[in-house]
Amino acid sequence: MMTKSEKNRQFILEFYKAINGNKKTRTSLALFISDQKLTTHLLFLEQLFPKFRLIPEEITAEQDRVIVRAELTGKHTGELEGIPPTQKNINTAFAIGYRIENNKIIDHWFITDQIELIKQLGLATLLDEMLKSNPD
Repeated sequence: MMTKSEKNRQFILEFYKAINGNKKTRTSLALFISDQKLTTHLLFLEQLFPKFRLIPEEITAEQDRVIVRAELTGKHTGELEGIPPTQKNINTAFAIGYRIENNKIIDHWFITDQIELIKQLGLATLLDEMLKSNPD
């Protein structure tokens, strides 16, 4: 019989398998997530990088918490705050922590290198210009 930690680790793997390479919708995400902030964030990423993939590299599970170190891969084909799609492929590292209850993600946190993502999209010069025009 699997422990709670093992079940939650398996749940996250099933979640990644279900969404990877597929269009993410509020309905499809609701099968795994009750945390609306996470749903909103994933739908935002889906708009920018349709059918993006989350590739787990390391997973640690302890009771109701699962921590994943992973890669986000996709192609920038969606507009971002007036910036047109770059058509560039991205591959950026992130870490995310989930709290799971009754086979649903109920809370999360994540960290990523947003500057690296901006560089991969070729938008670093735009960022430099924005910082120069608004030094605060």
